[in-house]
Amino acid sequence: MRPITPPRGLALVACLLVAAGRASPQTVEGTRLGLTRIGEVIELRGDPQSSGRNASGWSFLSFGRTRPITTFYFAEEDSIVEWVRVYPEPGRTVARVREVFGRPDTVKFGDDLLKIEAYKGRLVWVVYGDDNTVDMIEYHPLSWNTLGARRGLRADSAINVMLLEALTRSACPRARCLTVTQAADSVTRWRWAERSLSGGASATGPRRVPIATRRAAARLDSLCTVYQCREIRRRFRAYENFP
Repeated sequence: MRPITPPRGLALVACLLVAAGRASPQTVEGTRLGLTRIGEVIELRGDPQSSGRNASGWSFLSFGRTRPITTFYFAEEDSIVEWVRVYPEPGRTVARVREVFGRPDTVKFGDDLLKIEAYKGRLVWVVYGDDNTVDMIEYHPLSWNTLGARRGLRADSAINVMLLEALTRSACPRARCLTVTQAADSVTRWRWAERSLSGGASATGPRRVPIATRRAAARLDSLCTVYQCREIRRRFRAYENFP
């Protein structure tokens, strides 16, 4: 099964909880999405009742023969739980959804009068059946715990190692060569500068950063041009959220 996108032509009601700011990891039945390995789920729950791969390429393990049924989706490359789909016991009502999530921040309707309620804090879809009781709940990780973010971290780690090797192997006939520690400190400083600028700081705006920070970020950018960081990120599929 594919992750939910607001469906058209389907007589269901969906409630969407939207991530807003950094918070604790999205946790479902003791599983931290984007952090817990599927092996830990098996250790906790035992053998799954079904397993396989859905049409979108996600591998899955499903627990429960009758409701409640919980299905954990993951990519084979790291076997970390990415998202979870829960089919609860019958009879869960809108009132229970309000009790758990509160009132929605926004309400939208699709062309087929599909109702989508948006909440802050997490990314969740609650889908209702024709009897207006909960049919399915789908939970997703916050953006910094997604598969794409993990791929981005792996890509940056590979780039950092490449830069570290380049710095320590550079010819330095007129100056003392950098030690591994000094090179690592340089890469760390450049990364910090890059994050400072990407966080909304600028040379002239309200979050003005020192010229040394801008130079450090520029140094990282220039080295990445030489050593083809973009190609490394492409190879690692950085920030792509599909298996």
